[in-house]
Amino acid sequence: MFFSRSPLLCMFLSFVVGAAPSLAVAQETEKFDASLLTDNTVLAGVAFPNRMIHSPGMELIPHELLKVASTEQMGVDATTIEQVQVAIDRFIPGLPPNFGIKIVLQQPLDLEPILEKLKVPTVAAEYNGKTYRRIDEPGPITVGIYQPDETSVVLGTEPIVQKVIDGSAAADNPAITNTLSKQGSKNDLMVILALDPMRDLINMGMQQTPPLPPQLEQFKKIPDLIRMAMLRVNVSGERPSGLIVAAHDQAEAEKLEKLIRKAFEIAKAQMFAQMAKDQNLQGQSPAMQKAMQAYSQRVSNTMLSAMMPTRKGKVLALESEAGLANPQVNIAIIGILVSMLLPAISSARQSARRAQSANNLRTVSIAQQMESNQNKDAISRAIMDKDGKPLLSWRVALLPYLEMNNLYKMFHLDEPWDSPHNIKLLSTMPAIYRSPLSKAGATKTNYLLAVGEGTLFPQYDVASFAQMARDGTSNTILFVEADDSHAVPWTKPADYNVKDLPKGLGNLYPGGFNAAFADNHVAYIPNDVELKWLRALFTPDGGEPVLAP
Repeated sequence: MFFSRSPLLCMFLSFVVGAAPSLAVAQETEKFDASLLTDNTVLAGVAFPNRMIHSPGMELIPHELLKVASTEQMGVDATTIEQVQVAIDRFIPGLPPNFGIKIVLQQPLDLEPILEKLKVPTVAAEYNGKTYRRIDEPGPITVGIYQPDETSVVLGTEPIVQKVIDGSAAADNPAITNTLSKQGSKNDLMVILALDPMRDLINMGMQQTPPLPPQLEQFKKIPDLIRMAMLRVNVSGERPSGLIVAAHDQAEAEKLEKLIRKAFEIAKAQMFAQMAKDQNLQGQSPAMQKAMQAYSQRVSNTMLSAMMPTRKGKVLALESEAGLANPQVNIAIIGILVSMLLPAISSARQSARRAQSANNLRTVSIAQQMESNQNKDAISRAIMDKDGKPLLSWRVALLPYLEMNNLYKMFHLDEPWDSPHNIKLLSTMPAIYRSPLSKAGATKTNYLLAVGEGTLFPQYDVASFAQMARDGTSNTILFVEADDSHAVPWTKPADYNVKDLPKGLGNLYPGGFNAAFADNHVAYIPNDVELKWLRALFTPDGGEPVLAP
């Protein structure tokens, strides 16, 4: 995606999305654009970057540097951005979520020079009589850019951009819409997160997280008790800052309050224990050591006391006092509060990526079966030459069955994968072969065929489904999602040799790896499966008992 081309743009968008809704508004501002929201919106926020930069207590922000750098790299003065509105839909397995970002400036914006400066390839598109720009890059989603008026621009997935053009408000999202409309402009920061629509992904992720120390294991229940959370920050100190969470009922709110108070007590005890070990105290007089520890404890008690929850019915508030003198302390407190929700957000995101990867593997497995049906039950490990030498990976052979026949025709099938012609096609790796969590590079894939002694492919001979008559297709792994250390160039006839088991598996996700079976189902194989049972899953006709994955 084009975001990767500008480090400053990435930094700035992270700033405005993560911290930017942090500006109090004293005068009339544009209301939150409800057309950014859908029935599936799970996160929404509003920001006032210009006011935050010039807010009392934020004098140390290098806005002079930001102004010059943003103008040079993006073609727009970031310090003139009056408001940023953000909305993100729930994660859908197999796809990035829909999102919308609306930026409102203090002065007219000329979009074309900015796109040229950022080297963003776009094509003109039309919807409902309005023209917008469509980012012309391959990917699982289509991103559009629309300028509704001379001082604002909308960036988002195409369905959201078209919804903004229509001007249609969300049909069934009153909680987020009403809260942002009524309170968004009253706070320096306003971000709302709905956890219930992501509950299945959160639970899936939490189940796969490594065990915590016994005293901390109880806190994994916290995300499950929260229905919705609202974060607000006021760096000016004129209004309270904090985190407001809504439980499903009063009983769950009481459980949540007890857990949070217990978490603070454990945090306080750990801080005090760390202070006692502070090397900086060594060499000081006993009186000075005692005084420094007393000061540190007083500061810690002040910060933790400011965050102690207060409950009213099923709503819990963890807020600092209005008019807090030190905005930096205020922000630090909010950082601690936000960290309480990070496990839930991280688990949902990780679960979505794992589900997306499982969908990729399932699609590949189905394509492989289609190829086998076309070739009278034959399953090929590679494209071979007349002498039986492997030239290209099975991943190239499957391209016609993945609706990529044009790419398939570009290969010289009688040449090896690294021939002068074929090596040029390495950069064309389809998205279906890319693991969402992989950092192996744009030309390497983690989706490998299981090969080696005891598998369906001990050599490069053609195999068939008939060879799995004894163990059955539902008990035989064909494809694995290997770690980055075992990723290979996608056109190369190289795969995962089971002699390495379990090396190279189970490190992309906490606790296990994805595997596709010969009947096209995909299972998550835990890392704690005994090696003998794991080996049994790779044999097509071993007759061993296997654990149901």
